[in-house]
Amino acid sequence: MDGDVDAVCRALTNLTPRRKIAGKREELKEKAKECRAYLTNHRDLLHPAAFRAAGLPIGSGFIEGRIRTVLQARAKRPGMRWTNEGLQALLRVRTHLRNAHHLPTDVRRSA
Repeated sequence: MDGDVDAVCRALTNLTPRRKIAGKREELKEKAKECRAYLTNHRDLLHPAAFRAAGLPIGSGFIEGRIRTVLQARAKRPGMRWTNEGLQALLRVRTHLRNAHHLPTDVRRSA
């Protein structure tokens, strides 16, 4: 199904849980519907073979690895101790600042 949005959408349409999950059937159907809509709306961005040919990373592993590296560089400096809530707050602030950096100047000022 590499890059075949229609095949993935068909698979999502025909997807049924292997086990009965009490009360989750409708929720799962809704999630599949949302996923189909996303794929359909973004089909012009989904060309993994072309991205691989250009040497671009495919999948989330590369991004997850980079996030882990940044997180460890920030959170594991000598003498640092974090609670889950404190580290989460730091990461929210850092994410906001880094994302705002990529916004146009007039948008950054209002954020």
